[in-house]
Amino acid sequence: AYRGSKGSYNELVGDFDGAYGGGRKGWVIIDSGDPKQGFKSYDWHGAIRSTTKGWSKEHTNETFSAVIWDRWKLSRIYVTGSDAGLFWDNTNKIEPFTIIVEDCVGIGRAFGGGVASCLSRDDEPITFRRTHLWALDWWGDTAAAYVRVENKTMPDQPDIVFEDCTLVSPQCALKAGNFGFDTSMRIKVKNCKLIALNFSQPHGTPTDGVIQSVEQGKLLHVDLEDTTVMGYKVFGVRVNKETVKDIQYTTSGNTLAYVQFQQEVPKGFHRLQQWPVDIFSAIAPPVIETTENGLENIELVRKDMCEMSPFVWKGKLMHMACIRPSRGGTKDQYYLEIHDADTHESIAIFAEGYGLASVFVEGDTFYAVASRFADNNWNDVTLFSSKDFENWEQRVIIEQESEHLFNSTLCKGPDGYVLAYESNTSDFPGFTTKFANSSDLQTWTKLPDATFGTNRYTACPEIHYSKGYYYVLYLENRKPRHYYETYLTRSKDLVHWELSSANPVLSPSGLDEGINASDPALVEFEGQTHVYYSVGDQLTWMNVKRGVYPGTIDEYFESFYTQPGIRDHGTPAAQRAWYKDAKFGVFVHWGLYSVHARNDAGAYVSWAMNDEKISVADYAPYADQFIPAKFDADEWMRLVKEAGARYMTFTSKHHEGFSMFDSALTDYDSADRAANRDFVRELVDAARKADLKIGFYYSMLDWYHPDFSADLPKYIDEFLFGQVRELCTNYGPIDGIWFDGEWDHPASTWRSEEMVNMIHTLQPSALINDRLGKGVRGETELADFYTREQPSEINHRTDSEEEGIRPWEACMTMGRSWGYRKDDGELISSTNLIRRLVDVVSRGGNLLLNVGPDAEGEIPEPLAQRLRDIGAWLEKNGESIYGTRAVPSLKVPGAKCTVNGSRLYLHLESRPGDVLTLANVGNVIKNAWVLETGEVLTVNTATKSIALPAKLPNPIVTTITVQLDSELHVSVGSQ
Repeated sequence: AYRGSKGSYNELVGDFDGAYGGGRKGWVIIDSGDPKQGFKSYDWHGAIRSTTKGWSKEHTNETFSAVIWDRWKLSRIYVTGSDAGLFWDNTNKIEPFTIIVEDCVGIGRAFGGGVASCLSRDDEPITFRRTHLWALDWWGDTAAAYVRVENKTMPDQPDIVFEDCTLVSPQCALKAGNFGFDTSMRIKVKNCKLIALNFSQPHGTPTDGVIQSVEQGKLLHVDLEDTTVMGYKVFGVRVNKETVKDIQYTTSGNTLAYVQFQQEVPKGFHRLQQWPVDIFSAIAPPVIETTENGLENIELVRKDMCEMSPFVWKGKLMHMACIRPSRGGTKDQYYLEIHDADTHESIAIFAEGYGLASVFVEGDTFYAVASRFADNNWNDVTLFSSKDFENWEQRVIIEQESEHLFNSTLCKGPDGYVLAYESNTSDFPGFTTKFANSSDLQTWTKLPDATFGTNRYTACPEIHYSKGYYYVLYLENRKPRHYYETYLTRSKDLVHWELSSANPVLSPSGLDEGINASDPALVEFEGQTHVYYSVGDQLTWMNVKRGVYPGTIDEYFESFYTQPGIRDHGTPAAQRAWYKDAKFGVFVHWGLYSVHARNDAGAYVSWAMNDEKISVADYAPYADQFIPAKFDADEWMRLVKEAGARYMTFTSKHHEGFSMFDSALTDYDSADRAANRDFVRELVDAARKADLKIGFYYSMLDWYHPDFSADLPKYIDEFLFGQVRELCTNYGPIDGIWFDGEWDHPASTWRSEEMVNMIHTLQPSALINDRLGKGVRGETELADFYTREQPSEINHRTDSEEEGIRPWEACMTMGRSWGYRKDDGELISSTNLIRRLVDVVSRGGNLLLNVGPDAEGEIPEPLAQRLRDIGAWLEKNGESIYGTRAVPSLKVPGAKCTVNGSRLYLHLESRPGDVLTLANVGNVIKNAWVLETGEVLTVNTATKSIALPAKLPNPIVTTITVQLDSELHVSVGSQ
């Protein structure tokens, strides 16, 4: 984040009560417990740091938040696991700094919280309010709260305020200054508890005071109001101990002190004569309540158990437990047991040698699907059934194929029964969820196109059908934390999946849950949903817990989709399918360059800042002139649909560095400057209403950001990754990220592989282009599609195009410039644009055609009219474009070909003769007609020739449809 203005703070808020839609309640814990930088070291690293510079050569590495944010506001955050908790050390940046901390907990080895190496603001003091700060160590310069503000003289107003806080430490509660520093600071303490736990006698090693000034007493002024101080003595000085009398202080209200009986109580304090039991009861930090994911009454159901399935049988809640050792063992150690959930009475034991099972009940029949344990692995899926828990039938319903099969689960949908089962097939990363269906529970058909989790670990599925969707709870193991968490996804067809934006829906919380919240199982009982899940370390111990959702299963699932979900189409091929079918998109270049609207030294207005050598100081004021009063996102989308385009790519940030969205990382954006609008937000909302796909162009290059030229690694780590993360998290499902400006540095410098992984973690279905590093366009395997720019590149065929290695996209302008240019000159005609679309599609590509709106937010009419002309042609000929594929091996003189199944389309710009001969088509030609008019054409099946009309009905491009007897077969060589 960048520097804010007065009253404008960079906020970090924990969703403590679920009000922000996080899907859960309780403390949000920031844990930086790296053993190299945490409790085991004395390195001055806080969990949150605001600078990169450390005090020693060993401690100069950047931390994950090493950036100066001069105005912070934190609330509902529990920070622990480091040398200092809620602590900001600005080291060599002695500048005004404000932090407001409310309703937080900070625990550190040396400090619980505080600030150092900064200046304060008179009207915006550093404030800790309703916060609990703990320091755990005695050794060194430790304190619950440590303050060092670099004032040359004592200020009249407090630098820092502690209000309604509890400060606890073995050494001292509140410490100011540092060794060798001759700087003054003033602290206000109101309604607080300050406790130094060392009550040693004088002949022991007592503390130097609950409140300490490190160097000299005169450097500290503290104002106390309605505050209780507890420890060996109230005030002290570490270095020049005799100057303790020079500490300046005031007291007001009920200011109390409990000190060693021989120590004097300073004037203005009231001595507590009795042991303050009530104060000690408030010392401990707040309890971490486990009220995760809307569940109530979470309880331990059974120890030493990994899988348990609840079900209702004849009105009673029952459990089926999978009894097995943690690993290995013999066949007789594996079996399934049914018992009464209330009395724990064992009802039945069956399925010896089986496990990883789940329950399905229909009518008076109990079913269990389970895997067989043999040869130290899990095999096949077997269905067990019984009506009385005494007589059992079993049959193998899924046989494994070069794989092993693990957890499985069964539900009933509108078209029959569906089985979800876990596989470790080598085709995908382990583990993957596969599906099969059946109309009678007897004969099962595998669904090869319905495979979920083909690009990551997805295990332990639990499937339910609810209100038109198949919901699957499943396990993920995501980096960097080694946690096993339960996620939720849903689908209407078992092919196209939508992840809940509230994921994970179950996450381990507390020591008794270890690193695991897996193997979910649900049952609806007496109007409530009972959620069972396994906790533990996945290695040595596992237990089963249960929580209750106060509603039906339908309501439980719907609660995780109150916000738009995130599409997850699985395999790269499935993710790219919509894109390969779309064929036509609109590119929008819009930014401050639309205000400049010229380039006196080049063609592209978006490059004017660079080409004309305009300084940041001279260019940035355009942000105050950019007020596009005529911008209407819905109107733009209407035009895109009228053009027949299926998606839009919008410049969220071009090389000029101005962000067209509300970014927390800069105030050089459309939301914080004169426009006062988040254009990305408006366009995303409009695209969803119009049923259009939308992706974001983002320039890695940045002529505005100072770190781009001064400290590129810092720019990449903090700003580039930060803004892409914002685009992937703040706007619901998005369809793509279109990078640019990468050409000066290799992909390793941009950390492109890490970037792609981050995007796919946050937006699994977002497609990413190939502009990921110097020299990798058209080559990198990280990309979902390749790009070619302007006719000079588009006209050049590549090996990847011929071989169909990746989808590719041709992006081009209608005139000279990408952005709006007043003097753009002659535009490409509608005729040639339509012909370009046909050419690109016939070669297997997509056309991304650019428009540059003006500074008012309107797309110039000449550009809009060309889009409408393309749409008019597509209205009659779109069948030959959308969803088609190229046929590079088919050569028809004078025609450009596309195909969709058994239909071949021939696009003619002019009449090549009286007939078209399809010599190397290996199919029987059934008939042919003009697509636009329906005119039937004469076909000679023997010569495979088609008689053309005397005059082509469309002078731009006429499409001939050829119906074949089956999918196209090309006889290569028989031209």
